[in-house]
Amino acid sequence: MRKSGPFLDIKIEGYRDVLGRFARATTEVTTARRDEMRTLGRRVMAALQDEAPVRTGRLKKGIRFNTRESGREVTVRVTSEAWYTDLVIHGRGPVVAIHAKALRFEPGPPGSGFIFRKRVGPSKPNPFHRRAFAKLGDEPRLAAARISRRIEAAFSKR
Repeated sequence: MRKSGPFLDIKIEGYRDVLGRFARATTEVTTARRDEMRTLGRRVMAALQDEAPVRTGRLKKGIRFNTRESGREVTVRVTSEAWYTDLVIHGRGPVVAIHAKALRFEPGPPGSGFIFRKRVGPSKPNPFHRRAFAKLGDEPRLAAARISRRIEAAFSKR
């Protein structure tokens, strides 16, 4: 009995080339997404720093951003190293000395002297982040458009 060979051979030419082009395009897409989000993060950080109130400069200097990649998502996260950022943005109620005779403040520049009070009134909110985002305008949408153009260019290369 004769050994049976393949009944039909199908050969796809250029398959490896297509796979290689797809891999290169995928790499370009990832790079485009990462680059544009980092650029957007730098612009957001700069806008926030421009609008941040400056008394000591710690709030302004403490604004940072980082990008995180998870699957198909890239996130820009903006943080502040100043513990009082939330109090500046949202304001606060009155503060009263309970366990001490007085509260101690240095209201002016460092070295200008201290004041002592039993109680201080509330502080108004300073939503500087809203002014910064208004200043950015269409920048997030434009960044998304640039990413889209780079993706289109990556997949249309021959």
